[in-house]
Amino acid sequence: MTNVPDIFKAHANSFGEMMIGGSGTLSLKVPEYQRPYDWDNRNVQRMLHDCLNGLKGVATPSPSNQYTFLGAIILASDDDREATFDGESKQIVDGQQRLTTLLLLSCAVFEAIRNHRGELSNVPHAKTRGWLEAECDEQLNRLYGCTTGRRQSLSTTSPFPRMVRNIDNRGHTPTTSEYRSSIAVFLKDFERYCADPQSRFAPDIGNQDRHLWNIYRYIRERVEKYVYSGHTETAGQDDDFDPSILERAEFNRKGSRDLFVKLSDIGSQSDADQIVSHLTANQDIEGLVRLLLFASYMVQCVVLTVVEAPSEDIAFDIFDALNTTGEPLTALETLKPHVVRLERDHGEGFSGSRSENWWAVLEENVIEPNTQPDRRQRVTKELVTGFAVYYVGDKIGSDLNVQRNTLRNYFIRARNRGDDTARNFVQSLAQMSRFRRQYWDKASIDALDGPIVDKQHYDELKFCLRFIADCNTSTTIPIIARYWIHFGESDSEPELLEAVKAITSFLALRRAMTGGTAGIDSEFRRVMARGDESVSIPLAIGEELNNRILTIDELKNRLLRRLSSGRYRASNKQEWLERARGVSLVNQASRVVFRFLICAATHNSMPDSSNPGLLRRDGVIPSDELNFFNHATWVGPKYDTIEHVAPVSDSAGGWDGSIYRQLDTREKIGNVVLLPEKENQSIGNASWEKKKLFYRALIAKETSEREKAIALAQQQGVVFGRRTLALIENQSRLHMLDAVADVEHWSAQLIHNRTENLLELAWDQIAPWLFE
Repeated sequence: MTNVPDIFKAHANSFGEMMIGGSGTLSLKVPEYQRPYDWDNRNVQRMLHDCLNGLKGVATPSPSNQYTFLGAIILASDDDREATFDGESKQIVDGQQRLTTLLLLSCAVFEAIRNHRGELSNVPHAKTRGWLEAECDEQLNRLYGCTTGRRQSLSTTSPFPRMVRNIDNRGHTPTTSEYRSSIAVFLKDFERYCADPQSRFAPDIGNQDRHLWNIYRYIRERVEKYVYSGHTETAGQDDDFDPSILERAEFNRKGSRDLFVKLSDIGSQSDADQIVSHLTANQDIEGLVRLLLFASYMVQCVVLTVVEAPSEDIAFDIFDALNTTGEPLTALETLKPHVVRLERDHGEGFSGSRSENWWAVLEENVIEPNTQPDRRQRVTKELVTGFAVYYVGDKIGSDLNVQRNTLRNYFIRARNRGDDTARNFVQSLAQMSRFRRQYWDKASIDALDGPIVDKQHYDELKFCLRFIADCNTSTTIPIIARYWIHFGESDSEPELLEAVKAITSFLALRRAMTGGTAGIDSEFRRVMARGDESVSIPLAIGEELNNRILTIDELKNRLLRRLSSGRYRASNKQEWLERARGVSLVNQASRVVFRFLICAATHNSMPDSSNPGLLRRDGVIPSDELNFFNHATWVGPKYDTIEHVAPVSDSAGGWDGSIYRQLDTREKIGNVVLLPEKENQSIGNASWEKKKLFYRALIAKETSEREKAIALAQQQGVVFGRRTLALIENQSRLHMLDAVADVEHWSAQLIHNRTENLLELAWDQIAPWLFE
């Protein structure tokens, strides 16, 4: 067991101590999995605000807020350090944005001091001027040391950037060094600028990262405006930026004097007092002195808690423990270092590799569309949960540590089987992410399109997928993804449609017997993880990623076994009807299923003239007018809400008392219809007489017929509001209400008969997808 002190080391360091202290050869590497520098002006503004307020606090009569704390920086040992670099290298697990900003701020303050150093000619006192020259040199050297390290050999000294990314190479000499990342190029050009007093700083970063350059220019402008110029008159109008500015009279305060590094070199206290007195009296050098004090404060008093871990894995765990207010790295972000290491160990590197290509697919489908950290975390957790089922049939929770460890262990085991197996693992994960985005996101499902010859195929596929998504049954994703990925990610394959229809049928029939989810997720996981007594082949792809896929008939048989076993089971129509007729409309989950069953039952059906209120399908010729079982109807506004015919509460009066003797009578599928949302709101809890006339107006075929229905209602004392009349006049005919509008008396017996009728017709439409 590892000793506790060896797990990590934590210590509070000033920014200067961290960058310059110790051996002085520290270089920080931003790992490949870390996002680019993306702080905006407001983030930078907040840091500068805190530093300026801290500097002001140091100079108060009773110094308070002497330090600016910027939180924890988490570093890990750099196991991938270049062979050409023998300095101290650490990977940044957390803190890249803050450290990068501090480096940019150091460069900007250095540049400002150099630009204004000529103002020292305004100092008439030789001793004061000489001391200021030495102070300028000291602060410039410190700022330079924060941004640039130096390796000392027997004959040469080689500078290197304090921060690089994985694509950079830190060499023993300039000829063996190669810097390609924006931050490394920026810092390397800054080092050249520092070495040439006559040069102008203009980093050659080109177009590869205009954001970094734009942020630097913003920092440089703010340093000039607030640190050098002491601008306060309109500070509060600058994007709510209202820092406390150190004033010239406060240069003589003890806290300020302590920041002057070279003041202690003055021989006597009286001489030191005289020098500081000259500073407070000389307006011409106020800005330069404030720059020197700010530089000293930044290097000495901006404090970071530096946590160093021996490995990235431990560093990630520490990051989660310390990150109580921020959003932790997702399981994908912590997996990436292992994927990168796979390609590096292989010798060809991550860039341009097969793993990088598939990782780009992951980022395209998970990272890029979900810019908000909390949403990105949620989508990643859902992906990993589904992938565990797809991969080996495992059920894992949403706990972040469990997800990260599970995904990492899957990958390590895959790599132990060979590099290609590990690459295939990444590919499968990426394919799953693509599937989820295209076939689980409702907008993406609705946008699916294909060749005209496959129009019916696409409509059925979209309809089924949208119903599954509306049911929010995410455990279907691994099963459908298995067929989609197996058939080459092509939604024109008939096998994919057959699989989706079988799953849809199972989902609808199973949910119709329960009214809710009632263990259905476990049923789908069982289909993936293992077979039953007669079928032992799991549908999960397996750790070798080569399990054969079940044929469509095998899939149907497995689903049928799940439907005909357990507490909720039905192996034929009669058993299903017996259970489904007892289900009530009690929650939102059952509403989606009821709506689906009604669409299925009314599809290609007509009113049964011998049984008012009921439907028949025998002898009916299919037509577009009677086609209710399709994607357009499902997502359209015409039949998008469930309405109780007999209200749950008989507040309007006039309803058959038998309906209200038992509560569940009103909640049966036989007591509901589908209406547009506005019509549903308009009819509300009206009496049956009013509702019946309302329905007849909605099914009227001609304008004259509609007007006649409205007039008849008015003759019988039914008053339609102006809004309701407008809805009736503008609404296209609602064929689905034809049978209901024929009913003269709405009763409990009718509700019972209609329940039986709708369920039978729905079974006849849905069951063949699974049973045949």
